[in-house]
Amino acid sequence: MKKILIGLLVVAAATAAYFFLYKKDTDKPAQQATTQELIIGKWKTSSVLPATDSQMTFYNYDFQKEGKLFRTVSDSVKADTLLYEWNKAGELLIKSNASDTTTKTFVITFTGNDSLTLKTDSLSMLLLKQK
Repeated sequence: MKKILIGLLVVAAATAAYFFLYKKDTDKPAQQATTQELIIGKWKTSSVLPATDSQMTFYNYDFQKEGKLFRTVSDSVKADTLLYEWNKAGELLIKSNASDTTTKTFVITFTGNDSLTLKTDSLSMLLLKQK
C-alpha cells in the first residue's frame, strides 16, 4: 500500500512539474506578441534619463505595423523614417535603413496602457501614448 501511495505522489509531482514548465514556455511568445502589438501607434517622449543636456531633443514616434518608424521633432514637419524589428529575446531593434548593420537595441517595459520605457545601457526614455 505504501509503494502505491509513493508511486501516485511521484506521478502527481511529475505531472505538476510538466504543466508548470510547459505553461512557462508557452507564455513567453504570447507576451512578446502583445508587446509587439501594443507599441503600434503614436508616442511622444516625456522624459530622458540621465538628463545631461537641458537642450535635449524630445521626439514624437509613430510605430507602423509593417516595421516602419517615423520620428519627428515636436515642432517639425519633416520626419525621419527608420525601421524597427524584434529579436528573439523580445528586444526592440531600430536601424536607419534595411541594409544598415548597426542597430540600437532597446528593452521595453510597459508601465501602463499609455506609457512605456525604452532602455539601453546608457539611456532610459519614457514614452507616452498619444490619443
